[in-house]
Amino acid sequence: MQEEIIELKKDLFCCLIGLARACENVKVSKDTYLIIINALISLLPNEIENAQILKTQIQNVREEKRKVSPDCFVCLSPCGRINDYEKQNFQKDTNEILEQKKSIIIKICNLAKILYKDISDEISNENALKFLLKALFLLGEERSKEELLLLDQEALLLYSKK
Repeated sequence: MQEEIIELKKDLFCCLIGLARACENVKVSKDTYLIIINALISLLPNEIENAQILKTQIQNVREEKRKVSPDCFVCLSPCGRINDYEKQNFQKDTNEILEQKKSIIIKICNLAKILYKDISDEISNENALKFLLKALFLLGEERSKEELLLLDQEALLLYSKK
């Protein structure tokens, strides 16, 4: 059962990267941010350990991606830009890069938990909300250790401000 939860959380994270990619050139709604925030919170250890809830969240993230970028789903020549991140790509990362990514993921998940409590204050949270998208987007790209370190530091700075 625990293995299933771990795999579902990986799937959810990969879907979130796809949604972040879809949000790149659009105005992101509060509803979209709430879906992202709830999904990020679910990735934290001991937050959501129910397979059905995680499956529902994966479905919600994918449905939101369709709403955010509907043209991509009917494109006759799909570029793959908004595809979910492929789980096997994590295996390509060195241990050092993987550890850096895990550090960033934990920080953005904890930041999401804080943002959930005051999502109604959209103005003061705008930078933090945009950072969640940026971080998810960049975690789905090949980045150097130095680039990830900068992202990790930015996550820590935003988290410490909240």
